[in-house]
Amino acid sequence: MPGSPSLVKITPCAVVLGGGLLDRTTGRPARLYGLSPVITVLPTTVVRAWVEQNGLDGARAIAPLLPAPVVVSNVPTVPELTEFVLDHYGDDEEVFEEFCAGAGSGGVMSGDIAGHYDRDAEVVRRFLTHRCRWVREWARRAESHARDSADWFRVDDEEFETP
Repeated sequence: MPGSPSLVKITPCAVVLGGGLLDRTTGRPARLYGLSPVITVLPTTVVRAWVEQNGLDGARAIAPLLPAPVVVSNVPTVPELTEFVLDHYGDDEEVFEEFCAGAGSGGVMSGDIAGHYDRDAEVVRRFLTHRCRWVREWARRAESHARDSADWFRVDDEEFETP
């Protein structure tokens, strides 16, 4: 059937990238979180086929690079590849922890940082009822972290402003 992962042609570029992710001397120990944008532009069928071909090792290698769930046009959306990996390998502690670490590595914040974290908590809260257990667990952890961070920054701001 067209588009089936078993019929997907894996390009030489994907083979090199995939091989590098599996190589413990260059891949995961280096925590290649910066490759996340590369993963999101590759066809999902290619990356999914690679994960299926490499099983748990592939899932562990790709987990920190998976795109995080987002709200698109007011709809909570879990990227297809993320949902696939979490559905099939989320019960593996390393896969889940690496996904959480990668999904939590955000950008730089400025201004009302506590407010940014409050908004982040509200966004991830929308995933607490997702059908995938591991998306719900990620959302629970991410919401707790965002709320704790918001509280910490509020206290820090108050202490900084107090003479």
